[in-house]
Amino acid sequence: MKIVQVMAGAAHGGAETFFMDLVRALHRTDLDQLVIIRPDETRIKILEQDGIKYKTLPFGGLLDFKTKGQMHKIINEYQPDIVQTFMGRASSYYTLGPWKHIGWFGGYYDLKRFKHCDAYVGVTFDIARNIRKQGAPDEMAHTIHTYADLDYDTPALKRSDYDTPEDAKVFCALARLHWKKGLDTLLDAFTAVPDAYLWIAGEGEDREKLEQQMNDLGLQDRVRFLGWQDDRAAVLKASDFCVFPSRYEPFGTVMVEAWAMKTPIIAAASQGPKEYMKHEQNGLLMEIDDTAALSEYMNRFLNDKELCERVIKGGQETFQERFTEDAVVEEYMKLYNALLTPVDTKNAAKAI
Repeated sequence: MKIVQVMAGAAHGGAETFFMDLVRALHRTDLDQLVIIRPDETRIKILEQDGIKYKTLPFGGLLDFKTKGQMHKIINEYQPDIVQTFMGRASSYYTLGPWKHIGWFGGYYDLKRFKHCDAYVGVTFDIARNIRKQGAPDEMAHTIHTYADLDYDTPALKRSDYDTPEDAKVFCALARLHWKKGLDTLLDAFTAVPDAYLWIAGEGEDREKLEQQMNDLGLQDRVRFLGWQDDRAAVLKASDFCVFPSRYEPFGTVMVEAWAMKTPIIAAASQGPKEYMKHEQNGLLMEIDDTAALSEYMNRFLNDKELCERVIKGGQETFQERFTEDAVVEEYMKLYNALLTPVDTKNAAKAI
């Protein structure tokens, strides 16, 4: 089976990280894949190390009049069985061919950008419901979750590299530095958590603004900006707790990664966490932008060992049930095979 996987996302982001995790996992099956991405040194290095075929295109927006034709030419020369386009930008460049087309939804995207699809994949049950609400037939909208692709044997980040005492309690946040991620609320809340350090692992357009907020709040002695970290396991392993305060989060792979690494997590009740997190069972769930609750929950983790053990146990159970690599790869293979299995309309008619 030959698959083309197309991603036109940003340099950093959860969907982009999952895309790379997924194509590497599928490469370990008997699939023949071609990946089409924007030029990105880090991703290209990973693909080359794994021996995964790839092509790069600019995906340059409204004034890019070449990518669409170039992408169709690449796909047509490869002659795949299936083309899977990730998110709206990549899907908007798709053109018809004899292959099957899957549109991948990591959020609540407009169905109009996903033309000529034979199937849609939403990463949560609610996203799949939203796809159906926009007019997709029930049988075309599927839920396949993301998963945590982590190296459990990776060494933890060295606290000394980030001027953090070895005996300190550390909260970490792994996120793009963007308003949607609620990191300004996290900094406000952290002023009432005096006995800990905070690591913010990520990059983005709000870095300067967040650093200024840190200084204005007098937190510079206890808050560290780590930059973007590709090895999320190393960050989580070096941390005691994880905080995920997103205002908008269709799913949230960080939540799954924390469960996988047995790191107690606090999350805001945005779309994804609200659907999958059970308060005080596999994490602590706060209302969006509830600074007081976030401070309270961080202090509870610091002072309640039994609570931490309970949410770690619940998180592991949730992870093993739905979010392992094997489970997700199996679901994709089922979908691919189903799309390529001819429908016996004659016998189906007799059965009716």
